[in-house]
Amino acid sequence: MDMMMDDERPAVIKHYEPTYIMQPAEDKKFHPSAVRKACEKVVKKTLTGKVWTGEEETVWTVSISEDIKAAVKELNIPRYKIVVQVTIG
Repeated sequence: MDMMMDDERPAVIKHYEPTYIMQPAEDKKFHPSAVRKACEKVVKKTLTGKVWTGEEETVWTVSISEDIKAAVKELNIPRYKIVVQVTIG
């Protein structure tokens, strides 16, 4: 009986690198200056020519917050949750 078996091979051990990312890539970082410009543009567009009456301000805040959120999403900043808080006073 022949003790040599051609089918047996040593087990292959696969090594996988971690897939988590500790920090964003340089071109994917959050840039507050770009977000600030987008916010200022939306606020100026929305509030230009408006007069404080005490009645419509709640509508303005909702409109401004939605517009700011949309403008920041257009910047395509990945891996960040966008939270917008608007206070007029």
